[in-house]
Parts: sequence; structure tokens; C-alpha cells
Amino acid sequence: MRINSSSDTPASTDGGSASGQTLSTTDSQPFSTPPERPTLKDNEVHVWRCDLDQPTGIRQSLMCSLAEDERARAGRFHFDKDRNHFIIARGALRSILGSYLNLAPSELRFSYG
Repeated sequence: MRINSSSDTPASTDGGSASGQTLSTTDSQPFSTPPERPTLKDNEVHVWRCDLDQPTGIRQSLMCSLAEDERARAGRFHFDKDRNHFIIARGALRSILGSYLNLAPSELRFSYG
């Protein structure tokens, strides 16, 4: 899965990996490969992007990190493409937040309302 980040630090074009996923950047975009354990400093913003079109194996792996309510929500999408994009987006969100918090993505709990 390609996950790239941007912060107020200079961009890097070298590849790397976090959580066993392949990361990459493009020369035309000012995004860098994120560290395995990112930290957020005062007055700093990190912007993340993720390619939502991923192979089945990565999608299945990310699906395992979703909570039951997220799996149910994914199941309600009518079109496969929308369902798959939701799974990738939520799984990536969990992976990113987990790396900041030093938690497994499946350990995160969200509350709404």
C-alpha cells in the first residue's frame, strides 16, 4: 500500500516501509515516506494520502483491522469499488493513527456523536 505524508520537513524521494507495506513517493509531489513511528510536534501538521486502489491481499489485511461496525458499514455499500475504497481508507486511517499512538490498528476504538 502506498502511504505518503507531508509535514513542514523537507520531502524525501527514497522508499521505505512501515507495518510491512510498501511506501512510495512521486517526484512531482512534495510528499515524503513517513517514519515508522511518526511524532507530531507543536504547530506542525501532517497531511497523509493513500492510493485507494489496492490489491486484494492488502484490502483483506486491512479489513481484519476494522471494528465490527466498520465491517458492517462496508457491507452496506452497493458497489464493490465503493466498498473496497472504504475498507482501504478506514484501514489506512487505523494504520496511520496506530503508528502515532504505538497501538495495533485493530486496538483503536472510535466513538461518534
